[in-house]
Amino acid sequence: MKVKNEYQGFFRDERFTHHITLPPSKLNEKSVLPILRKIEFKLNKTFLKSAFTKYAETDRFRFC
Repeated sequence: MKVKNEYQGFFRDERFTHHITLPPSKLNEKSVLPILRKIEFKLNKTFLKSAFTKYAETDRFRFC
């Protein structure tokens, strides 16, 4: 139960507004990060337009 409580506390942190859960698979951090970066870029470009680089880090979509 301790690990569960630690995860719950981590995700309750106010820094997070959303999270993505990936099912167990053969994916590892090295293979997932490039995919998340592409998604992150597309979200920022779609919702914040080309000026997204001028936004503060806390106001952009970020996965890592």
